Amino acid sequence: MKDRTKAKRCPAATGSLGGPPTSPLSVIRQVLSGEQRAAGLAKLRQALEDLKKQGWTVESANIAGAACSTARPPASESSALPLVGCFMESKGFAFSVYVVTRATVTPQQVKALADKAAARLP
Repeated sequence: MKDRTKAKRCPAATGSLGGPPTSPLSVIRQVLSGEQRAAGLAKLRQALEDLKKQGWTVESANIAGAACSTARPPASESSALPLVGCFMESKGFAFSVYVVTRATVTPQQVKALADKAAARLP
């Protein structure tokens, strides 16, 4: 039986934010039970809590079908870059899009980028 939980590559429009920010896209075919999904979301929330414990400022936003977060490093971490990310589910896939840049990027812009990626899913 083929393992359908492995990540697959999906081309996305990374240039639509106007500049050279890093925009990783992670996509997995969603074959999770309710418990597995809840456990995965708990791990994501824990990662954000870990950032907060390290002094990062984390703001969450639910935007029309996506769970988005903005994380900004503390001033003491001058080499760390802020990030904005959104997690979504579409067409039987679960995926996330992050933008890591010093430029001002809003969760709404990342959600729009995630929507473009979702439109390209099979």
